[in-house]
Amino acid sequence: ASVDNGADPEAVAYLERGVVIGAKLVHEDGYVEMIQGTLKASPASRVVVFNISSDHPRYRPEALRQETDRAKGHKHPAVLTVHTTWEDGEGFHVVEDLPPGRVLLDEMIKLWSSFCERDAAFVASKVLDGVAYLHSKGVAHRELNVGTVYVDRDAEGGGGVRP
Repeated sequence: ASVDNGADPEAVAYLERGVVIGAKLVHEDGYVEMIQGTLKASPASRVVVFNISSDHPRYRPEALRQETDRAKGHKHPAVLTVHTTWEDGEGFHVVEDLPPGRVLLDEMIKLWSSFCERDAAFVASKVLDGVAYLHSKGVAHRELNVGTVYVDRDAEGGGGVRP
């Protein structure tokens, strides 16, 4: 369901940070919420806001701030851009690109009978390229799994993969 940015205090708070929020996305547990949106300055953009609850048993805002600060500003075809972060009474918030395509798990389920070794090798190659780039910049991707790797079969060069 879309959020009315004019009435919802949460939506207004996001708007003040340059994010127009839209639909809430499915998330894995009760501690991390994902909201799809756009950047106010770029209405055609697609971003996802990760809201990490301060109630999370391993919530460490200083560690989150250090890691996301290291991740900001990097440009690589296999890496998502971190646009902004902030902390408030609810928790820690990260705004990053929401790439085209879908997560690898959904892609594998859709193509279960035709997802072959060549597909797996292509995806692994792109993921490793992105991870090597991040590591060269001192950034560790701590949530690398089939639910956080995006696959876009319509991208140039036979397909895009972004961890």
